[in-house]
Amino acid sequence: MGCLDIGQCRDFGSRQVKKQKQQSSGGGGNEPSKKKMDEDAMFKMVIACLDAKPRKEPPERRTEEEMERRSKIVKAYTLGRIIQHNDLNHELACQGKLRDHAIEAIPEGFLKDEALIVHATKQLPPLWRPHAHYTPPIPGFDIDELYEDDEKEN
Repeated sequence: MGCLDIGQCRDFGSRQVKKQKQQSSGGGGNEPSKKKMDEDAMFKMVIACLDAKPRKEPPERRTEEEMERRSKIVKAYTLGRIIQHNDLNHELACQGKLRDHAIEAIPEGFLKDEALIVHATKQLPPLWRPHAHYTPPIPGFDIDELYEDDEKEN
């Protein structure tokens, strides 16, 4: 990170100037304040958490049955995501074809010229498009029930 002290990372601009003025106005500026010590401890704790090695799963939880069950869940999830992806792409393709057909149906003139202008003020994807995000755990959700439902359908 390059910071030897949390003060070097977080204090910049006018805050740093104010600190220098306070220290230069006398009054034993060598003693660290309690707030500064708390920030250092918090910073060190965060760094320790980020540098921690991940825990390995205990071998008693990695039985053949459990690994087979997990494999089936992953395959079912992957198949479901492929179907969602294909459905989305099909909808987008149909939307494009409908748009092109609608533009062809507009008579020549002012309206067609206006319809062909792309109004792209922001280069963001549409809000309806799915995107990756973290979700909190769903209360009462049991993955085994979902897996059992998939077995019944097949």
